[in-house]
Amino acid sequence: MFAKTTLAALALSLAGLSAASASTVSKQQVTRIDAFGNRITKTRVVRTDDFGDRVSATRVSRTDIFGNRVSAIRVSRTDAFGDRVSTVRVVRTSGLGGF
Repeated sequence: MFAKTTLAALALSLAGLSAASASTVSKQQVTRIDAFGNRITKTRVVRTDDFGDRVSATRVSRTDIFGNRVSAIRVSRTDAFGDRVSTVRVVRTSGLGGF
């Protein structure tokens, strides 16, 4: 009886591991320098969870020659009703250490 219970518990734990491995994450990043010397980095991350729900995030970051950085982050996901939900956040960082 104990051996059957242990095997059943092991089978359930292995099933949980295989389901967890169904999620995927991919990342693409491109960096270029424009005519004014600003470094522009575009990063796109797409994640698919175990249920097939897809969440994507895009960040565009611009850094000037003084180290000042402005990043715009957009996250898009599909909610339980099938509607697309997007949020946008802008972050500014000073090259002088927070001034």
